[in-house]
Amino acid sequence: MIEYEEIPLGLSFGLATNMKASAAYGEMGDTERKRLIEAARQAGTKAEMEALVNRLGRGMW
Repeated sequence: MIEYEEIPLGLSFGLATNMKASAAYGEMGDTERKRLIEAARQAGTKAEMEALVNRLGRGMW
C-alpha cells in the first residue's frame, strides 16, 4: 500500500478538487498508482500537474 507521504502535494490537491480523478485513483492498483505518482513527480509546473489530474479524471490515464 502506498503511504500518503509518498504522494506529491500537487497530486493530492488535484485529487481533492477533482472527484472523477479521485474516484479513478481509488480504483487503481498499486502498480498503476506508483506509475501515476512517478509521473506527478516529473510534472514541472502547476499546469502539467493539472493536465495529469484532468487526464486521470477523463479516464485517459
